[in-house]
Amino acid sequence: MFFESQLSFVTLIASTLILLLLHYLWRVCLKPFLLLQECRGKGGLIKFIPFGGIWNELQKDVEKKGDFFASWRELAEANPSNKFIATNVGENRMIFLTDPELVK
Repeated sequence: MFFESQLSFVTLIASTLILLLLHYLWRVCLKPFLLLQECRGKGGLIKFIPFGGIWNELQKDVEKKGDFFASWRELAEANPSNKFIATNVGENRMIFLTDPELVK
């Protein structure tokens, strides 16, 4: 036949799994990292946490300190010259404003 294919079922499944893995790595690592790079050089602190972002850190704050944003508040108080703190939440970025002028 003219369109005879040499692909096997195993090759098709392996190719699909590799594409799904690459898509997952794009969504949880590379895309959030590139979004945070847009904030670089604008007077803020950037904190990149791959594979899910800050959710685990926020949950640990609740368990240990009883406050959802305890570590972020401490980070803002330790670096008062920063205007904001940018981090990733899943595949998106979250920006905490720490400069009173920006909050207004």
